[in-house]
Amino acid sequence: MHLHRTILRAAAALAAALMLPVAAAQEPGPGAAAAPAPARGAPARSAAAAPPKPRIALRYGAQRQGRRDDPAMARWREDRLGVIVHFGLYSIAAGSWGGKEHDGAAESIKMGAQVPDADYDALLKRFDPAKDSPARWVALAKEMGARYVILTAKHHDGFCLWPSDETDYDVAATPYREDLVGQFVQAAKDAGLDVLLYYSILDWHHPDWRGELRTPDDRAAFARYWGYATRQCAELLRRYPSVMGLWFDGTEDSSVKANGQLTLALEQQLRAIRPDVLVGSRLRADENGARHFDSNGDLMGDWEQGWERKLPRTPPANDWECTMTVPENGWGYHAGWKGHLKDTHEVLEMAARCVAMGGNFVLNIGPMGNGGIRPEEQALARGIGDWMHVNGGAIVGCGLSGLPKIDWGWWTRRPGSAELNAIVFNLPLSGALPVVLPRNQAPESATILGGDGAPLRIEATRPGEWLVHLGGRTFTQPFTVRVKVKPAG
Repeated sequence: MHLHRTILRAAAALAAALMLPVAAAQEPGPGAAAAPAPARGAPARSAAAAPPKPRIALRYGAQRQGRRDDPAMARWREDRLGVIVHFGLYSIAAGSWGGKEHDGAAESIKMGAQVPDADYDALLKRFDPAKDSPARWVALAKEMGARYVILTAKHHDGFCLWPSDETDYDVAATPYREDLVGQFVQAAKDAGLDVLLYYSILDWHHPDWRGELRTPDDRAAFARYWGYATRQCAELLRRYPSVMGLWFDGTEDSSVKANGQLTLALEQQLRAIRPDVLVGSRLRADENGARHFDSNGDLMGDWEQGWERKLPRTPPANDWECTMTVPENGWGYHAGWKGHLKDTHEVLEMAARCVAMGGNFVLNIGPMGNGGIRPEEQALARGIGDWMHVNGGAIVGCGLSGLPKIDWGWWTRRPGSAELNAIVFNLPLSGALPVVLPRNQAPESATILGGDGAPLRIEATRPGEWLVHLGGRTFTQPFTVRVKVKPAG
């Protein structure tokens, strides 16, 4: 099993480096095709008999094996539900340029629509969102029941939402002028929410950025750029000491993958400034160009960042986080939303699935250029918040239950608790929930969160199996049954 997981992790790292769906490299989940059986008469192959894969000596690989265990990481796990806000110059363009709608991701319109630098930079003069925008974004996240928020301090276009000492391509050069990152961080602090700051290594504005290193001049320019990015990241930690960590992106280019030593040096410098800082897996590469996971299959960083707009089939071995858009793709504001738009129940099931598999769930919001939030996103966030107000105890602070997946929904449990949370999305027509527990456990009581407090009838059907009867109750949205477990006697 250890060998199998090592191979899978290496495959996941290779898939991430090639920009392939990481889910394709995960272990098969329930319902997946089983491996073919040996031909009749052929000797059985034992996974235990296979020799362990020798570990590679790495200078720039993972700096830790296993999960990080300290108060900062425990707080991140406790939060479970987050919001990421994509906002920048691209929000003004709103997915169109030159009177033509761009079908790609709105936040990448500069590259996708091949906008000349001078034309794109003219957006600086139009950047003037409402002054209370950061506070309103945070307030909506709080209303949604989120426990942490992430803001794009610098996206791929290189524009900085704080007055950086390293560049004049920042908010100070706009009519807005004020420190938008600082306002966001303070609003989150006042609301009791944790903060991470998104930082893109990729930078289409900086003259020294290189995606490929073909010549000595390219390598010299990239080294200068890396110094710039390093100083900016250090600046963010020092300027905003209350932030939980940095959320990296834009590290897929070969220039980054060829410089694992630089990614490690940046991580080490950040930890020297703030020993408890959280750093996700997207920053790092090893000397062989492996990303997220090093060439031995060990996670580089504090949590897996590869789960973008997709969910694993089985629980990952590490801490992990899923980031999800409302449309199928697109993070920044696009006036012409197209295709399938996720509704409240769909998002809630994704969030419950993440928590049930030991991960965090982060929903994206892309404010308009004036700082306002489109009505659809407001309604979605408030619908989630209404549900969280009643059922948040099954999400915040919860994780793996130790029980197998069941058809009616997802189990979650707070670590060490004797209470299980049955988050029900598919109510059986019988009106009773099948419950299967280990033979040494039995349900003691069951109640509905937010209900009348009346105990539900529990019927034993066979050893280790019960039915929790809902007493003819009807539901119009997902609900949670809290099941208290006792030792079987």
